[in-house]
Amino acid sequence: MAKTTTHYLATLLRQAGRLGLDTPSLLQEAGIDPALAAVEEGWIDNTYLAALLQILWRETGDETLGFDVEPMPTGSWALVCDYILAAENLGELYRRGQRICSFLPPKSMGIRFAVEEQTARVALECYHGERDPEHFLAEFLVVLWHRFPCWAIDEYVPVRQACFSYPAPAHAWFYEELLQCDVCFGQPWDGFTFNRKYLDRPIIRSKSELDAW
Repeated sequence: MAKTTTHYLATLLRQAGRLGLDTPSLLQEAGIDPALAAVEEGWIDNTYLAALLQILWRETGDETLGFDVEPMPTGSWALVCDYILAAENLGELYRRGQRICSFLPPKSMGIRFAVEEQTARVALECYHGERDPEHFLAEFLVVLWHRFPCWAIDEYVPVRQACFSYPAPAHAWFYEELLQCDVCFGQPWDGFTFNRKYLDRPIIRSKSELDAW
């Protein structure tokens, strides 16, 4: 059973409150015990957190959940996945990701992919400001742009180093567990690096598998 820290549950509920949503009703619909949100260093099954995210996307119509000043229309990520999964290999997947994200809102969000000697670097751009005081978007995007490509090639790609542009938060202990690598804060960029040898790995997932995912 895959689990994550309840910090993310509390973060999402605080955001829901700021947006004027009925948080007890959200928890009830997602089947989440309200007591879990009161302990930020506890654990929650990923399926419950995913259920809450889906409900919030539905209620807000915004895939950034209001954390960005410009909304990301519902269905945008599905469009990105459909486009990048047509790549032949992992390297092309990231290059296609950079291309399509340059056309989609919000303007603050994007991906910059580069290869230097034996290292591939995925730098994520996103909003940083008072609307996202806990840097949820940066964390979410780094994990998303690592996990989805791993799923696409059906192989775990070890992260060499993860970087974040803000000071270490209170839940920094979870970053290394989440990414299984050294994590540096206060850096010029948000993202991660990995060995370039994985760039030739073929994309093996089908359209029907993507729909299920």
